Amino acid sequence: MHSRNRTYNVYRQMATPPQPPHRSFRAAHIKWLLLIALLVGVGVHIELARRAEAQSLAAEQAAHQQVLNAELEKSVEGVISQNQEISFSVAVLAGPGATPQVFGDSGTQDAASTAKLITAIAFMHRVEKGQASLNYQINDESAAAELKLLINQSDDVAWAAFNEKLGHYYLQAYANSLGLHSYSADDNTISAADLAKLVDLLSSSKLLNATHTKLLLSYMQHTNYEDFITPAVPLADKLYHKVGIDDDQVNDVAIIIGGQRTLAISIFTNGHGTYDWQNRAVLMQQITKAAEKAYL
Repeated sequence: MHSRNRTYNVYRQMATPPQPPHRSFRAAHIKWLLLIALLVGVGVHIELARRAEAQSLAAEQAAHQQVLNAELEKSVEGVISQNQEISFSVAVLAGPGATPQVFGDSGTQDAASTAKLITAIAFMHRVEKGQASLNYQINDESAAAELKLLINQSDDVAWAAFNEKLGHYYLQAYANSLGLHSYSADDNTISAADLAKLVDLLSSSKLLNATHTKLLLSYMQHTNYEDFITPAVPLADKLYHKVGIDDDQVNDVAIIIGGQRTLAISIFTNGHGTYDWQNRAVLMQQITKAAEKAYL
């Protein structure tokens, strides 16, 4: 009897397959959670390091820009103080939507022919609203042809015709709608800062559609006056500008694009009867180069 029991027990042990060691599901679960937490922690650490590096770089760039701003102020104020027989009003606007830096007189000035930009943009705005057409007859020419004369050759006859068609009330209301509150259509005056804002808005396609923006900017190249800001701009950069001259008031407003950066600059000068425009051009180029150094 005893022998049979032992044999049966041996048989049971042989018939039962060996079982693997029991592994806790909870332990495996915890292991995976720890691994995930480790990976998340590494990712967070990398992201924090990236942000810290970006903040450090931004702070370094901001500090460098402050140095450049100080150099720009010193250069422009130096030109102004060393040429007191000339009145200057300078505005520099670095990048779309930026606040202009203003040097010299911050008040309104005689806009001279730089205000022709307001007339041209206002007319093209009406075209886009379906209230005018580039095929309109202006001075026995198409409005498109007269616009080119107006901006590229600064034609006063075209200016008078467009202003008459638009009316001073409309020109004033349109300029005010753009935030150009210093502009006076009746007196043809504007601040250098507002004029810089205008060309900044134009170049960033915030005033006209892409086709009309490109067209108007093309009129602002190879113009009737290329003596003032133009020689200071490197050939590799793009330049769009408008000169205005009234008696001894010489103005130039420009958009300069260098690589991915854009600079709007407006320089108003009044020689009070000196009429030394060659010297005026040299001074305007010095100011332009200082602005380019600071922002392009």
